[in-house]
Amino acid sequence: GHRREQQTSFQLQLHSVGVTLSDAFGPADEARGTQRMEELMHVFLGGIDAHLSRGDDVERVALAVQRTQWDNQMACAFPVICSSKPGQERWLEVSSVRALAPRSGTPQVKPELHFRHLAVACQELDIVLEEQFLDIMTHVLRSRWGGWRDQRREA
Repeated sequence: GHRREQQTSFQLQLHSVGVTLSDAFGPADEARGTQRMEELMHVFLGGIDAHLSRGDDVERVALAVQRTQWDNQMACAFPVICSSKPGQERWLEVSSVRALAPRSGTPQVKPELHFRHLAVACQELDIVLEEQFLDIMTHVLRSRWGGWRDQRREA
């Protein structure tokens, strides 16, 4: 007989999301178990729409972000690093349709990944970077992940 396809779907819509990049600096306060934190950058994403659906043989994923703004939280002449231009319909849009391997009773040894369709679109951005901000971010990245890279080389 005819087997009915199973469909699973998930949709997430968020008004906005903010993420802060902070760096601990200075001597730790051992009595409190804390260290001073300095906020380096704040990333705002607005109008987020994510959708995932999966059937027996196809998986569809779509992500759209209406607006973005990345703020330099350090005292600088240009506090906005990056922002989407006003009036744009969507800042970022990513969608894919992926073919899934047919289901069988035996487990797959090597997963196969075949895209029928993959699209990424990003609108124009205004970007301003100051030398002071780049210097601080370079220092933070080297101090946090530089040691890990050196340890990896020694192994």
